[in-house]
Amino acid sequence: MMPSGAERLKLSTLKMLGGGIRLTKKVMKDDKVPSLTELIDSAQSGGARLVGCTMTMDLLGIAPDDLIDGVELGGIATFLGEASESDGAFFI
Repeated sequence: MMPSGAERLKLSTLKMLGGGIRLTKKVMKDDKVPSLTELIDSAQSGGARLVGCTMTMDLLGIAPDDLIDGVELGGIATFLGEASESDGAFFI
């Protein structure tokens, strides 16, 4: 089952008896860290492109409609071609 949007993604798997996520959220709030949705919007506004790997999506049963708006689709060849011509690239 896919989360519906970045704000519904789990923050951490570091449970620490239930306190890990709460502690992390508190530190993020105290330090005024933007939400994942805000970070994605900022990156895209700055020209970053998000490319979903079609092979991985097929393997995991992820449909294009499951992705957030603005995600392009491509395979590893697309990623390598684009990454070789960019100033920076992240493969997650």
